[in-house]
Amino acid sequence: MSDDEAQEEKLDLTTPEVVTKYKSAAEIVN
Repeated sequence: MSDDEAQEEKLDLTTPEVVTKYKSAAEIVN
C-alpha cells in the first residue's frame, strides 16, 4: 500500500458508511 492509499483510507474512515463497513467486517472476523 502506498502512502497515498493510506492517506485516502484515513479520510474514508471519517465517512459513516466506511465506519459501518469496518465495524461489520470486525464483527464477522470476531
